[in-house]
Amino acid sequence: MKNQFSDRIFVPSGSTFMHEFYFDPLKNAGKDAHMCGYSRRDGSIEPMDKAGVLRNMIARILDKYLPKMAVMEVYQKNDLSKAAFENNRTLLFTIYPAGIQVNCTGHKTVSELKEFREKLVYKLSTGDHNILDLMESLKRGKRVKIYQSYIFSNSFKTLGELEKHCQAEKLQGIDPSLVEEFKSHYIKMHFSA
Repeated sequence: MKNQFSDRIFVPSGSTFMHEFYFDPLKNAGKDAHMCGYSRRDGSIEPMDKAGVLRNMIARILDKYLPKMAVMEVYQKNDLSKAAFENNRTLLFTIYPAGIQVNCTGHKTVSELKEFREKLVYKLSTGDHNILDLMESLKRGKRVKIYQSYIFSNSFKTLGELEKHCQAEKLQGIDPSLVEEFKSHYIKMHFSA
């Protein structure tokens, strides 16, 4: 299903999450508009990291439409074997321009997104609409955890292996200062006398 606001096609079949986004007519040229979207792109398989999938879906929509938002409801499909969300969904969050209401507190995905929700609430409450910036900080935090595991598990046996890995990280667009910081710590811990 292609929506009128995007050239990307996200479909309900195979999606774990959906959103219903309501535009504020006062911020949307007087138009009372509504759109639904899903977490799985047509022609691809949804990743196994469901918290990451949900986080990315929310950020993707808010980054583009937050200035025109009235409310966004975020749902999870109850029975993944069914294609449709109709009569097959649980409301996880209701997102407003200045905050988030958690509708399903005991839900596993809701718990896994606690840090993301806190950072998003802060951004919304301060009027900071740079949602992609939030995604970058979360990606950086995840990368730091990966680097810590490399350091403690002695993943690279030679300085050449380490150099090759760090060069590949930079080519993939990882922040060079973060890569250099990791490399410095790794050398200190494993290659210094």
